[in-house]
Amino acid sequence: MSFDPLNTMDNLDVVATKQNKQPYTGQVNMMSSNAPYIACSSIAINDGLLGNNEVEYNETFSLGLNLQNYGAVASSPLSVDISSSNPNITLSYDSLNTDSIPAESFLQLDDLVTVSLNGNFMDQEIVALQFTIVDEDGTEWVSTNSFVVNAPQLEFSSSELSSGNSTISLGESVDAIFTLENVGHATCESGGVAIDSEFPSLTIDVDEVPFSAIESNSQYTVTIPVTLEEDAPLGVQYSISLSAVSFDNFNADYTVEFSSPNCSLESVGVQINLTSDYYAHETAWTLTDAAGVVVGEVELGSLNSEEVYEDVFCMEPNSY
Repeated sequence: MSFDPLNTMDNLDVVATKQNKQPYTGQVNMMSSNAPYIACSSIAINDGLLGNNEVEYNETFSLGLNLQNYGAVASSPLSVDISSSNPNITLSYDSLNTDSIPAESFLQLDDLVTVSLNGNFMDQEIVALQFTIVDEDGTEWVSTNSFVVNAPQLEFSSSELSSGNSTISLGESVDAIFTLENVGHATCESGGVAIDSEFPSLTIDVDEVPFSAIESNSQYTVTIPVTLEEDAPLGVQYSISLSAVSFDNFNADYTVEFSSPNCSLESVGVQINLTSDYYAHETAWTLTDAAGVVVGEVELGSLNSEEVYEDVFCMEPNSY
């Protein structure tokens, strides 16, 4: 196997094949044995004495570089340029000029670059940095490295009524309780939760509920007093919508569905539960009130075998 001389490190494509057989392909990194090859092999995060050596979405930190000479020949003095395509970071540094790096050795550059983040990041977003290294002869090497950004991530995880029921009764005042969680890797600043409902018969006692800062993997309980009017329409689907926004612009939206009761306050709900057997076609039933008026019925042959049926009938006063 032969190939043209290499001036820098390059990928050599290798294909193994045979007639009527599946080919196998791969790549091998190769470089010249009589030239240097320089790359930024690693970076180090320094966010101060009280830092955690991790990157948060709104912080400014120092960046250290490790320049590695993978070649068998020492390099000449070098200049380093650092850039990123991410619009939400700012890189600040003076001219980075270094001495030569011996063969198969490295040079550590500590805290020479300042990186500022503007806060507009998703949790665990990866920021790529490009390092362009040039020697005195104009030979250029380009390498990349990256860091992960920790940020808050808000979401509503659960809801319940203080009554313990799944619906709000007519004329009832209860607390709707919601759990707001920060499932991200950084603390979320304080903020507020806006509440709304399209159902005119539901009174929400507050327009917004404030919340305090929420640490990573922690939660905050949002309590909202609500009242359903006594004369609310019966059997109507409605919803309560929440929108949480922190002062550092992280947000979460949530909607929970409810249904108004099927029966008025004066009536009594009668629930019928029926489990059919194999001979369901032979089953029929009729429900009448005190005056003999048919409230509900099932005719012969209308039921399926081995199924569960459930229905609720509203019985007015003096009709049962």
